[in-house]
Amino acid sequence: MSHWAEIKNGKVKRVLVGDSDAPDDGESFFTEVLGGTWVQCSYNTRNGVHYSGERDENGEAIPSDDQSKALRYNYPGAGWNYDETADAFYPPEPDEDGDWVLDTTTYQWVNQTT
Repeated sequence: MSHWAEIKNGKVKRVLVGDSDAPDDGESFFTEVLGGTWVQCSYNTRNGVHYSGERDENGEAIPSDDQSKALRYNYPGAGWNYDETADAFYPPEPDEDGDWVLDTTTYQWVNQTT
């Protein structure tokens, strides 16, 4: 399966799943049939690392041997940001008090006051 995020004005509107084996799957299908701008994303990518979907004996996620599958730093959700220049998805800035800075190695927010 492949996952695709619809982008409008730098924000993720929705994420849809396509059948990787279908001949019409991919950006052209989403763009031509649904319209808009679509960017592929990886369900198993977090903080710039692609995970295999398996866990070790401690329950920790195991990184994939093939890190070329680590698409766009994070798997997005509706309302997330998409930085076209960096080709990265990242969550909205937290609403909590604090001095939040976007870590551009993981594309996650880091609270500088803690």
